[in-house]
Amino acid sequence: MGLQELSKKGWLTKTLNPFLIQQLKRHKTYENRWIKENGPL
Repeated sequence: MGLQELSKKGWLTKTLNPFLIQQLKRHKTYENRWIKENGPL
C-alpha cells in the first residue's frame, strides 16, 4: 500500500504525527525506511 492509499484511509493521521507525515510526503525514501524499521505497511 502506498502512502496516498494510507492517507485516504486516515491511517497516517491516526498513527503518525503531522511532522513525520510531511517528511514521508516529501521524501519517498522515508517510506522505505519506515518499512525497514517497522515492517510492511
